[in-house]
Amino acid sequence: MDIVQYRNKTKSIPDQIEEAGRLKEMLDRHGVPLIINDHSKVAWRVKAAGLHLGQTDQSILEARAFLPTAWIGVSTHSVDEAKAAADAGATYVGFGPIFPTGTKKQGLRPVVGPALIRPLQLTVPIPVFPIGGITLETLDAALAAGASRAAVLSAILAAPDPEGAARNFKERLDKKSRARYDSTP
Repeated sequence: MDIVQYRNKTKSIPDQIEEAGRLKEMLDRHGVPLIINDHSKVAWRVKAAGLHLGQTDQSILEARAFLPTAWIGVSTHSVDEAKAAADAGATYVGFGPIFPTGTKKQGLRPVVGPALIRPLQLTVPIPVFPIGGITLETLDAALAAGASRAAVLSAILAAPDPEGAARNFKERLDKKSRARYDSTP
């Protein structure tokens, strides 16, 4: 994996700091940046590379004041939300759900589909990470629609061999990146 996001909606802030701190130590040994979901205090305490915010979390401006050099990403579900996040100073956006996903309550957010990936990447000047229902099978559709990266959860964590699943995703994404680079004039 190129980046790992720590997300825990049930533990207390002190417990998240302790757990995320251990995770960061492990990731640091492999040169993999850590992003913390929702809590700028946790990100600051563990010296994470970044913070990821949802639509109802603190503002990018508030997070930037607390974490001036960190990556700050935002979950977005429409082109307008992605534009607003970019205009507010986000470093990247997560965009989706691209496909149906089992990690969110069904119907909470409508599936946006992969067709919006390329237009969105042409609209916002920051990286776009398609998210939601990304599996090795659906990754190809996201890549064909213009994605060069993706956020993956269940397809790795629920796999019988999470390490092997992560490796397969990385290889597929790296292969696609090399093919794009090789075909560039």
